This record gives sequence, C-alpha cells and structure tokens, in this order.
Amino acid sequence: MANQEDMARLRQGVARWNQWRRQNPKVPVDLSGANLSRADLKRADLSRVNLSRANLAEANLSRTDLIGTNLSGANLSRADLKKADLGGADLREADLRGAHQAMMRLHEDQIRLNPSVDDPMWVHLSRPDPFWINLSGADLREANLSGTDLRGTNLRETNLSGANLGDAKLMNACLQGARLEHVRVRGANFEGADLRDIPWLLIMDLTLQPGTNFAGILWDLPTVS
Repeated sequence: MANQEDMARLRQGVARWNQWRRQNPKVPVDLSGANLSRADLKRADLSRVNLSRANLAEANLSRTDLIGTNLSGANLSRADLKKADLGGADLREADLRGAHQAMMRLHEDQIRLNPSVDDPMWVHLSRPDPFWINLSGADLREANLSGTDLRGTNLRETNLSGANLGDAKLMNACLQGARLEHVRVRGANFEGADLRDIPWLLIMDLTLQPGTNFAGILWDLPTVS
C-alpha cells in the first residue's frame, strides 16, 4: 500500500516533488497500489520508486524518469509514455495496452542541422529513426503489450519472456539481445526491427505465428558450414 506521506508530496506537484527527490535521493518511495489514473506526471522523477500494482491508466508520463522503477502489475493502459526512460524498470505483468509512445518524428531540418544529438533520451540508430522511449534492460516478463505502439523503441536486452505482443507495432525497434521465449506475436509488425543477438531458430519460430510481418529485419543469419 502506498505511503501516505509520499502521496501527499506527489499531490503538491511535479516541481516540488522533483525538488524533494533531489534533496533526498536515498529515501525509498512507496507508491504501490496508488490510484494515479489520468495524473499529470510529466517530467517527474519516479526513478527507483515502488509503483507496483499502481493504477496509471491514461496518466501523462511523457519525459518521466522511470529508471529502475518497480512497475510490476501496474496498469499503464493508454498512458502517455513518449520520451519516458524506463531503463531497467520492472514491468512484469504490467498492462501497457494502448500506451502511447510514438509522436511526430524529428523534422528533417533538425536532423540535418544537429546530426549528433547527445540528449540521453534520444538514442539514435544508424538509420534516421530516433528511439522515442527507452525500455532497455527492462523486465517485461508476462507483460500485456497487445496492440501497443512500440515503433522505434529501445528494447535492447529487455526480458519479454511470456509477454503478449499480439498486434503490437514494433517497426524499427531495437530488440538486440532481447529475451523472446514463449512470446505471443500474432499480428505483430516487426518490419525493420533489429533482432540481432537473438537465436535465429527462435526468430524463425516467431515468424510462424499468424499475421506477423518480419520484412527487412536485422538478424543473425545461420552460418553454413
């Protein structure tokens, strides 16, 4: 159950909340089971916070720091996660159905004028598509990601074992080294995704699920001896 003092601090607004986090970086924060549906938490520092089983449906989490956050069993359906950083977050059994992650892409002139953006929230591939959200190393075992827009998402070394990716949009996503055992991908679109460092036999098995699109993926082709 959420700590009521932590809840009271959060209700004071993101600016005061972030100031308190900066002043108390080692104090554990417990917001487990909290009802934060439709809350405006844009740019909030929620790193390493216990948000297990919290209701974050339709919450504004854009540009929010969720690094190392415990979101196991949380309801993130239809939440706005664009440019959020969930690196190393625990998302086991989380519900991310309909979570909105992709927004408009960078204008071509911005890319041309500033080709080496060093903002850590913008990790660039060799192709021009920026990652809009960082889920690298996150624990997404058994997570429900059906129908979720994950285009261009950084899922490098993410554990997706047993997750539901049915009808998910994963075009140009980076899944290098991701764990994809027992994943449901019926109807999912992986076009242009980076699937290197994943066993090729596992990828072949995934392509057999109905309605999938693996056109143009990067993967480790089997070598012929």
